[in-house]
Amino acid sequence: MQQDAWPTLPAPTDPVVVWEQYLQGCCDRESQCRVRASAHDQTPQQREQVLLRRLSDTARESLEKHALSDTGASLQRQALELIRLRRRILPDDYPGWNKPEVFLGAAALHRAVHALIEEYDRFRLQHDLLHDICSRWIGVAQAAVQGSLTDSAPVFALGQQIRNIAADGTISPAEFLRFACGYAEYEPLQLNRFQRAALAQGLHAGYLASRLFRKQNWLIDTDAFLTAALFKDVAWFIPGADEKSLSRGQHAEWSAGLMAQCEDLRIAVPRLIREHHECLDGSGLPLGLSAAALRRDSRLMSVLTRWSELFVRGEENNRVDGKADNSLAGPTPVLVSESLEGRWDPVWISRLLENLQLPRPEGLPHPSGEPRQNANPHWRLPRPHFIQKQGVPLPLRARRPNA
Repeated sequence: MQQDAWPTLPAPTDPVVVWEQYLQGCCDRESQCRVRASAHDQTPQQREQVLLRRLSDTARESLEKHALSDTGASLQRQALELIRLRRRILPDDYPGWNKPEVFLGAAALHRAVHALIEEYDRFRLQHDLLHDICSRWIGVAQAAVQGSLTDSAPVFALGQQIRNIAADGTISPAEFLRFACGYAEYEPLQLNRFQRAALAQGLHAGYLASRLFRKQNWLIDTDAFLTAALFKDVAWFIPGADEKSLSRGQHAEWSAGLMAQCEDLRIAVPRLIREHHECLDGSGLPLGLSAAALRRDSRLMSVLTRWSELFVRGEENNRVDGKADNSLAGPTPVLVSESLEGRWDPVWISRLLENLQLPRPEGLPHPSGEPRQNANPHWRLPRPHFIQKQGVPLPLRARRPNA
């Protein structure tokens, strides 16, 4: 008898309709093999009881971790739907449990439920890590506002932690950047909307800077740059500050002054913080510096600041967007358009897009720099000067005759 093809195994997050077709295909497929009774050491109901206890633990944890509410609910819903589907398609009294196709189909569904729970555990570990980072960041910000930031050890420890996350291959940039938005939106209940945006943008700029400096530093003080990227908006934590004045650029001056009280930090830190909203065309805040007055690191800081603004708050700058479907390519059209108008350095934008593995739009230069048009292709290294000089040959001595 001709056997039908084995149905394609769906992914754990595939729709329930796809899993239903897979189980139906397993039931319809016939073979001459049978599963031994000794292989049924546990009934499907017993295996699912263990999975349901784990799901109950994850649901209890997600209630206390607000940033995991959306992600945890979607994973738990998918797992429960798969268990309900198995009980509907393959009940415990199903007569074909001795068929290997049915036995393996149910086992594949249980492995998918297990994978969904493991995915939630991975997000929980990222949540705990981000909770520690945000707690340290808020502590440094409050110390700077209170005038007690005299030790640079917490600042450098936080920077090293961001570097470690950027070097971790198990955490993708999209996951970290989206999760940072979600945490800043739902977790720190004592912060207002401007402080939440400052927290998320600081983490984004520090993370992107750490990724860019992993292989090359471009003669930039990476420690000072990372510190400035993390705490460039710390002035939003000043109690009773005028939001209108801060939004007009005074937060750059005040943030630079607050971070400058720590004498152990590099002198480049307040300069970078003061210039993180400057543009190449002179339309930036608060000083309106032109391209001739902006150094290489300040241009990069402006690009990272603008990218994080577009990703966190959008073009209207209204609130932190903690949705999980935020695309890394979302800020690209606005950023490229403003770069072609002369506001941002296009080379840094190209390097940032390359690091995020995003396509480079037309009109932006290659990250390595475009070749010069007037370069001489026949140029060669000049010969050393000492080779061109000819020394005076020494006279040969006459050999003495043998005595």
